[in-house]
Amino acid sequence: MFGYILRRLLWMIPTMFGITILVFTAIRLAPGDPATVMIGISSGGEMKGDVGYEERIEKFRHENGLDRPIWIQYLGFLGPFNIKPDGHPWFGGSGADPWGGLLVLDLGHEFQRKTMPIIEELGRRLQVTIPLSLISTLLIYLFALPMGIYSAVRQGTKLDAAMTVILFILYSVPTFWAGLMLILAFGASGLHWLPVLGLHSKDAADLATWPYIWDTIVHSILPIATLTYGGLAYLSRQMRVGMIEVIRSDYIRTARAKGLSEKVVVMKHALRNSLIPVITLFASILPILIGGSVIVEQVFDVPGMGRYAFEGLIARDYGIIMATTTFSAFMTLVGILLSDIAYAMVDPRIKYD
Repeated sequence: MFGYILRRLLWMIPTMFGITILVFTAIRLAPGDPATVMIGISSGGEMKGDVGYEERIEKFRHENGLDRPIWIQYLGFLGPFNIKPDGHPWFGGSGADPWGGLLVLDLGHEFQRKTMPIIEELGRRLQVTIPLSLISTLLIYLFALPMGIYSAVRQGTKLDAAMTVILFILYSVPTFWAGLMLILAFGASGLHWLPVLGLHSKDAADLATWPYIWDTIVHSILPIATLTYGGLAYLSRQMRVGMIEVIRSDYIRTARAKGLSEKVVVMKHALRNSLIPVITLFASILPILIGGSVIVEQVFDVPGMGRYAFEGLIARDYGIIMATTTFSAFMTLVGILLSDIAYAMVDPRIKYD
């Protein structure tokens, strides 16, 4: 097992290398000029044709290496090749250090906030996104598995039919609409039970430890609920399908013929094999929640990684876009690796040599 994990980790290196090349090239070829966006912001909406506008555009591009070929910019993004032509740092690295870049976890500074290292801001945003995503993932599996098992064992009953209808409705509801409906229902315009914006109250910094924790919890309820409902609906249906297929197998009929109780048949003999498709989905659920929380964080004004990616996309900040997409890709590869390891834990017949 250790050898298999080591090989998979080593294979992640060229995989991540290929992903960064594709993403880096795609965002450079996409419409939109970060120099135009940034100069427009800094000048309060200065338009093309104004005095000094073109000079400022060219200066911005040169200082950030945007006037160089894509392959040279990519080498600067990696880091070890990040030199300082004409005394100016170019894309990649921390500016003062010409040897910054992805390989030393230094993705430079934001275009708009020149003193803000992207890796530090990303770390702060992940401190918000990761706990929300992990709690949501835990809730998805905690509720989806027993719901899927119960629905499969009680297949064809009225309760199974009702659960199927409700879960399909939940799965079809768009995330932004669900978030807005929760805000209208539980916010100040509705029942006024829960706060709907941010993760803390305005005076949260002045609260003691336990009141601060409670304030964070009540602010997190609606974002977590919005992150959870879609995955819960989908995973429970997958669990139901997998369990139904397994309980129709010959060895399950044999176990029942031996006189084993239904509980033992389902929980001991059927559950393990029905978990394999569900484990496969873990490879996508966790990275989707972490990297795909853009809508939820925008709706609830949560300062997480998803919102950071959206802000970087609007500002055409290549460093932010590369940082967030690279991390999402890495989490996807980690999720796939964890799924493969879990296969062997669930099914002893699976061996990794």
